[in-house]
Amino acid sequence: MSSPSSYVEWDLSADLIGLMFNWGLLGILSLQIYGYICNPTPDSGRHRAAVDILFLVELVQSVLLAVETVRAVTHVTPQINLFWLSVYLMPSTTTYAATQWFYVKRIIELSRRHIWSISIGAFSVLQLIAGVFASIFLLLIQRGVWDAAPFQLAVWVWLSLNLVASLLIVVAMSITLSRARWTCYSQSSGILTRLAAITVETGGLMATGFILAFGLQFSPHPVAPIALFILSKLSACTLLACLNNIALNGQSAYYSTNVDMLDDLGKVEFHPTVHGDAGYENAAAGLAYVQYGA
Repeated sequence: MSSPSSYVEWDLSADLIGLMFNWGLLGILSLQIYGYICNPTPDSGRHRAAVDILFLVELVQSVLLAVETVRAVTHVTPQINLFWLSVYLMPSTTTYAATQWFYVKRIIELSRRHIWSISIGAFSVLQLIAGVFASIFLLLIQRGVWDAAPFQLAVWVWLSLNLVASLLIVVAMSITLSRARWTCYSQSSGILTRLAAITVETGGLMATGFILAFGLQFSPHPVAPIALFILSKLSACTLLACLNNIALNGQSAYYSTNVDMLDDLGKVEFHPTVHGDAGYENAAAGLAYVQYGA
């Protein structure tokens, strides 16, 4: 088994491929942000501010990745590159943490069971710490005062923690959905719409990205950037897709409620245009209305 790839071994072609995917996903994220802004449902000011900050962080990350890739293409070698900031520090402390805690709050709202949420939250905090250590180790390596081995170990631990958190999200959301009847599924126009909704809403797309990134760390070829460059955008797109649930369920009558992602986590409200009985409950930031079985 090969040891995890360090940034020193990254191939230029892998950088370019990863950068293309990164900017492509940035375009998708921009459309999702536009859809979120155009959503007429009033959200908390803090909620919208958090989404705006997340988009700015993702935009800055894409610019920093482009700068470093252009430097590599033009054979300009700075004393310290910015991969420690754009690949490790910024995503782990903002996008990954925000997306994982969003699912923590969703699981609490939907299932009222805290064991899954506590586990996911714990791994989210640990991945944040590991991401900070990985960025610091990479910065020390560039300054020539540290060996590459601690950095490689930190990256492996960081990706492992994110992978476990993502898999826990998929399992918890799948169990929650399996115990409920989501009305938008039966009203959906086709199986592809339902499949896309399930894949995104359960965090399956995000988990797939972390599985790919974890596997590429042990590839004999220096292709790690292909996955590392897109993980942050996949997580952000997953978060915005959940917030913009109108696009997922295809029903204009369903809107996300004004539940503050940072506050008022337990509050669940009914949308005024949808009439349901006591067995229906708004999923707050999810697919639509859910009727729990016996």
